[in-house]
Amino acid sequence: MLHFWTNMTDGILYFIWIIIQVLIGYNLVLPLLLFFFYKFRQSFYRKKAAVPSSSSDPDYAIIITAYEQTDLLPSVVSSVLNLTYTNYLVYVVADNCDISQLHFNDERVILLNPETTLASNTASHFYAINRFRRDHTHLTIIDSDNLVDKDYLSELNAYFRLGFSAVQGLRKAKNLDTTYASIDAARDIYYHYYDGKLLFGSGSSATLDGSGMAFSIALYRKCLEHLHITGAGFDKVLQYQIVNRGYRIAVAEEAVLYDEKPA
Repeated sequence: MLHFWTNMTDGILYFIWIIIQVLIGYNLVLPLLLFFFYKFRQSFYRKKAAVPSSSSDPDYAIIITAYEQTDLLPSVVSSVLNLTYTNYLVYVVADNCDISQLHFNDERVILLNPETTLASNTASHFYAINRFRRDHTHLTIIDSDNLVDKDYLSELNAYFRLGFSAVQGLRKAKNLDTTYASIDAARDIYYHYYDGKLLFGSGSSATLDGSGMAFSIALYRKCLEHLHITGAGFDKVLQYQIVNRGYRIAVAEEAVLYDEKPA
């Protein structure tokens, strides 16, 4: 009898060990399988260049959010005002900020200073949405420490013309001056390639990354207007809401945004 129970225990432990190996192996092998599957569908990306411009191209609200710090706002606003696509207004939400030294002379820039502290990304976004100067069709979200490439909006447009309602741009490192910044940037290279380019290119939905993302106004409101979200991670909540409604998030590699890395 003792021999029987010893064999049974060994069999159960062996089975558990096999399950653990499968779970670990799955995560190691999946990126490789995804890469090969993506290669079979790579021709998808050729469609983007064939889409002509349209008279109904997006009217953007560019929402730039800042919390407590405003030092980098002039730089990001300056980069936005150099965009080649010009059908937009800029809404700078300076939450819990001293704006006495902020002066934007361009009439396309609307500076908003909430009366009470919002301390929430989505609250800042909807603070701007509720104060739009005109009926924008799309919005894009930019952080206060970002810079945008001059063709950022033009590249997003190509995917909206294809019928997408949610697009994630490509976040590149703005600085690589420390080891920490370089490590963070290296992580981004892997993240964007597998969780962005390969997932989308394989027919799935790309992941959202907090900034450098754009949506139709209708979809953004439908997904988040009824939710109260505090703290970090609003992009993952939004991602779930979008995919759960049957939408697919595109990734626009040419829509480049430069992100400040931690020093």
